[in-house]
Amino acid sequence: TVRHPGDVFYVLACRVALGHSVRTQHTGEDARAMDGGHPIFPVTFRELAPIPGITPTMHYHSLIAELGGAIQRYREFVVFKGTYVYPEYLLAYQRYDGSALLRTW
Repeated sequence: TVRHPGDVFYVLACRVALGHSVRTQHTGEDARAMDGGHPIFPVTFRELAPIPGITPTMHYHSLIAELGGAIQRYREFVVFKGTYVYPEYLLAYQRYDGSALLRTW
């Protein structure tokens, strides 16, 4: 790998299709939905619960971890299938504190 000559950081800006989301303020295997109180992960962490009250059965497409309860830092949007995510931009930036560039070493 070749290091960039300056203090440059990178971030991907992605388009994400959230579809029908389930919201929670809980963490772990016992997490429950904010709307209805049903378990979010009834079988495994790799698959979300079925959407209640619809036929044929369809699983939630994404998870929104809302602030509050066990979630203290920031709101998170989680998708479990890479096909729902489209990396649209690669952004390069430098950190600046208002008076000088911030060094990383």
